[in-house]
Amino acid sequence: MHRKSRSVDEDDDQHLLHEDTPLLANNTPPWYLLNKKRMLITITIVYLCCVFASGPLITFPTLVPLLMDEHVFEGESQQRLLTLSYSISMGTSYGLFFFTGMVFDWIGAKWSGVIGAVLTCIGFVGFALGVWFQGANYVLFLALPWSFEFGVLNSFSMYGFLWFLPQYQSLLSGLSNSSFQVAGGLSLLFVYLAQHNVTLVQSLFACALLCILAAFLIGIFVPSKHETMQAACRATGLKIDIDPPPMKQQLRNLKYQMSKHRLVNFLFIGWASSVNILLVLIIGNLYPFLILLTNDAQMTDALVNAYAPIFALGGAVLSVMMGFACDKFGIRAFLAVTNLLTVTLFVSMFLNMEATLYLFLTMIAAVYSAVALMTPRFSILYSTPPLFGSYYGIQVEIKLKSS
Repeated sequence: MHRKSRSVDEDDDQHLLHEDTPLLANNTPPWYLLNKKRMLITITIVYLCCVFASGPLITFPTLVPLLMDEHVFEGESQQRLLTLSYSISMGTSYGLFFFTGMVFDWIGAKWSGVIGAVLTCIGFVGFALGVWFQGANYVLFLALPWSFEFGVLNSFSMYGFLWFLPQYQSLLSGLSNSSFQVAGGLSLLFVYLAQHNVTLVQSLFACALLCILAAFLIGIFVPSKHETMQAACRATGLKIDIDPPPMKQQLRNLKYQMSKHRLVNFLFIGWASSVNILLVLIIGNLYPFLILLTNDAQMTDALVNAYAPIFALGGAVLSVMMGFACDKFGIRAFLAVTNLLTVTLFVSMFLNMEATLYLFLTMIAAVYSAVALMTPRFSILYSTPPLFGSYYGIQVEIKLKSS
């Protein structure tokens, strides 16, 4: 029997931990993480599962021409309704990020990935049916945010390896972000397939089938919550109670942990929010902004067409490289580089030459990837293993609300 945990008012970092909690009986990692080769294969499999079970809908604007060809919301309000469905989806998904983090803390990485993949599959099927049957077009208002939200939950499965590879926690965070960006790049594949007589509906059904495969593989290759907390015990030397507390107690624990590092949280959220506001203003108004800079519609079209692969695929590569660099050189050096990239973003924006405008698009992807990487890394540093998801979720929630 566990004794009651100490009061959250006690001033130490172990207020969530039971000092007399025995370690689990099995003190070795799962079979698929016993050596470096198995770890590499396992993480590659889970990464690909996260890509296919997050899907292409994150880059929904790239799919708009295909949806228009399918006569979705056909009529005078077509563009407005398509834009509205995307805006609602983004708002809903980001508005539930804190809830997603709490779910991760309750059920662990394995079940977050499995449930996320299965429910994303349902979202893809709903989206495909909404496109297929014109009378069901309004299903997109449900299927799109549904797919977004559970795609995010699925991507959390990469965090199941954080405490098995504590020296590569930034790299793992980068891989989680990268999987979502590569998933967005699948929209480019859908566009290519549409040019070769594969309809959007067929591509969506194929993605739904891949989600089921992803759920099966995640169920095999992602550690359970028990195994993850056991790895945290080994990595930190702490004895952690793996049973999640009631929601009210979880919120009290989170409040305590954030108030304990109040100044650091304030500075980090202020910095991340400022950079995020800049990115939202630029990305949300990219086309008119580029027209203003270039005064050339043809060049603007070329830049906008280049934006999707740069942001999705280039950003994905940058996320992984940045994660590796952050682990190697440390968080302070990485923050300095991120600020330098932000300055480069400003400079390239106003030089107003074609080459520097492509650099400008690359810097958007780089700064976005850097801030997206720093948020989970900051949460790992200032939270405790049982609180990581909630801490990460509230950081993202505050950052996005301020934008």
